[in-house]
Amino acid sequence: PQLLVRPDAPAPWTPRSATLRAAFVQILELALPFAALGLTPVQECWFSVHLTYAGQIVDRVPDEGYLIFTVPTEDFEATFWSV
Repeated sequence: PQLLVRPDAPAPWTPRSATLRAAFVQILELALPFAALGLTPVQECWFSVHLTYAGQIVDRVPDEGYLIFTVPTEDFEATFWSV
C-alpha cells in the first residue's frame, strides 16, 4: 500500500515513505508511526481513509466528515493503563 498525506486541503496529496503494518480478515487494521504523518504529541488530528483503484476513490471511511483524535504523549500508557 502507498501512504499519501495531504496536510491541508486543497494541498496536493504527497507520498510519504513509512513502515506501514497491516492486517485484514474482516476488519482492516493499520499501524504506522505518528511521525510518519508529521504529527507531534498533543496535536489534534482529523483524518479519513480513502481506498483507490486505478486512480479513482472506491471507498472512504468515514463516508462523511473525519475521524478525530489527539496524538498521545510519551507517557500516555503509564498514565492511563494499570494492571
